Amino acid sequence: MSVAEPSSPHDAPGCEPIERLDGMQCYGLKADLAALSAASCSTSCCEDAAGCCEVWQFSPSFGCWLGSPAVCLRAMSQFALESVGARLRAASASASPKNGSPITWAGVGKDFAALVVVEPYRFGSETSYFDGFDGEAYLVRRHGPGINQFDISLSCWSRDHLPSTCCATAATASCWNGAADVKARCCGVGRGSLDVPDELQTAFNVWVMISHNLGPIMRQQYHAAMPNTLIDEAAFDAKRLRLRVGVHEPSGYCSSDGAKSEQGEWDIADAATTLWPLVVLMGAFQVPLTGTFLNIGAGTCLPPDPFSQLAGSAEAAGFRGLAVESNLEDLRKCEEAMKDQQAEVLTAHLAVDPSTVVAKLRPYLAIMFEGRGLNEGPPWPLDFMAVDIDGCDCLVTEELMQLVRPKVLQLEIAYHIPPPFRFTSQWDASRSNQWQ
Repeated sequence: MSVAEPSSPHDAPGCEPIERLDGMQCYGLKADLAALSAASCSTSCCEDAAGCCEVWQFSPSFGCWLGSPAVCLRAMSQFALESVGARLRAASASASPKNGSPITWAGVGKDFAALVVVEPYRFGSETSYFDGFDGEAYLVRRHGPGINQFDISLSCWSRDHLPSTCCATAATASCWNGAADVKARCCGVGRGSLDVPDELQTAFNVWVMISHNLGPIMRQQYHAAMPNTLIDEAAFDAKRLRLRVGVHEPSGYCSSDGAKSEQGEWDIADAATTLWPLVVLMGAFQVPLTGTFLNIGAGTCLPPDPFSQLAGSAEAAGFRGLAVESNLEDLRKCEEAMKDQQAEVLTAHLAVDPSTVVAKLRPYLAIMFEGRGLNEGPPWPLDFMAVDIDGCDCLVTEELMQLVRPKVLQLEIAYHIPPPFRFTSQWDASRSNQWQ
């Protein structure tokens, strides 16, 4: 006996939901711009003439999405937090990858973000694949930037090297230059059952290491042709230290309002909904917290400020934070916005730069950590820190490591300069204000 899903005011008449998807996010759906409400979104899926619409989801911020999903996950994304939806039809057999569907889902379970290793070779080899002229493939593993810090493997099979020809007894000399050990490997583990005709043989992707057979000239040629990453750490640090020295305080600030739609709603938010879910997760995993946060460049403390949602949540009860802002008018708005929130928010009217931030914030942080049994700092065990001053954010953060050790650090990055390139804005006492 099947158990019916509970009814919802959004359900379309005549279409009983198989599964509720409220609070989830399904990947692989298509937007329905004509459906402007959850009810119309449900009806649009229900009345699909071809009967191909399996799932509908509606979010007030992101609209209606319909179709056959690759996967549906419970997530902490803004879409999932406010979405409603349901599965109306079972997944069709034609949607299965086994039946040749061209649609594949290559996301990760948490979100769309990917973790990229900035420092090359620090966490293992860099692997690259290249195709040869005769259908063969090359696998290159780099362990470092040097000429002797890479390995090359060659695929067993190509257009001229097939199991049906190379694995015959008399064919050894014409394949792999007669190397018996290579034949033993390729023919031993690189093909399927011997009980089927040659034309039905299965070839597996097997590699043979050839690095040890490369002479000095060939190794130099491969080294020049294969990708590698080389960073002159001494020059990088020398330039960073030379440009960061300054003695004058900044006299201005750059406002950052993000981007707004024609309706005045935020299209680009500064991760206002990120920190609160992190607090929930850290609490669920019993991560010890000191109940502290530091917000440099706090502005008005209103959305999309990263602490705006956290400060008003039930989880922020007992938290104490420091909001730092150089614009006095914005700071007054911040004080007004934070006065009735769950978290206690101290404010500081300050403009900071790498040469002054430690001296200026030390007394404020001492007050913030007072009474929490953490008076022996610095460095103090801070929970969350966000820096958004539209300038030398990284350099200010580096200096603050003398005072605090944040569990979670939020910084704006220049995402159009991808790894392995490393870039940070520098600070110069006499020129930085003019550059802004």
